[in-house]
Amino acid sequence: MKDNFKFLIELMKLRLSHIMTFRLGFFGPFFIDTSYFLVQLFAFEAIYGHVDKIRGWGHGEILVFVGTFSLINALNMIIYFFGVISIPEKE
Repeated sequence: MKDNFKFLIELMKLRLSHIMTFRLGFFGPFFIDTSYFLVQLFAFEAIYGHVDKIRGWGHGEILVFVGTFSLINALNMIIYFFGVISIPEKE
């Protein structure tokens, strides 16, 4: 477990150092993820403007769900996805 954690830390360091070399590559994902998150929030605000609950889920619970999903998705993209997808280019 400890080795896996060290591996993830090193992968994050390498990924961040690679992303930070280009300004657009660093700030672009923040802009895109923030825009995607805001679109989701506006969609749920529009839905919950007309109803109180959907299958027992209130407005606050949906906000926590969308926020948690967005955070986990962003961490997955930064740490794992873009690093793994670029492996074929490393030949």
